[in-house]
Amino acid sequence: MDDGKSSVDPAGAGAGGAPLPPPMCNDAVNGTLALGELGMRGACFSVAAYPGMREGDYVSLRFDGGASGAGAIDFDVTSNWVGKDLEMWVPWPRLKTLAARNVTVDYVLQRVGSGVGEASTAVSLNVEAFPVGGAGRRRRSTDEDAEPRVRGEKKDFRNRTRWQS
Repeated sequence: MDDGKSSVDPAGAGAGGAPLPPPMCNDAVNGTLALGELGMRGACFSVAAYPGMREGDYVSLRFDGGASGAGAIDFDVTSNWVGKDLEMWVPWPRLKTLAARNVTVDYVLQRVGSGVGEASTAVSLNVEAFPVGGAGRRRRSTDEDAEPRVRGEKKDFRNRTRWQS
């Protein structure tokens, strides 16, 4: 998944030779992303703050779904993000094309002033197919199996990150 702009260190060695950790999908449960439970905003991925983070760094979240295609979401690190975990959203329409597939997700860090990109460890994510009846309905607080604490944590997280970028 090389963008052709610069060379990428496939070993994923970050500053000090330690590999960069994989991205985390905040909306996935046990490695599965259920499209029927996402809003149009899509799924949120977190890239942990890394050593030597500076304004001007460039992070590209890459996802590869095999025959269904690949894509990337780009993030320019600004001064208000230095030292914080980065939140990157993959829109629902992009995720829809990956339904019923295993997707490999990683990111490439391009440090300001560096000519070599650093690839993170990749993570595999199963994008759940839609049920026969379509995307299904959104979960509600009245659902018998709903866990208010978990739903509340997800809602709080989305509200905190909604307008930060």
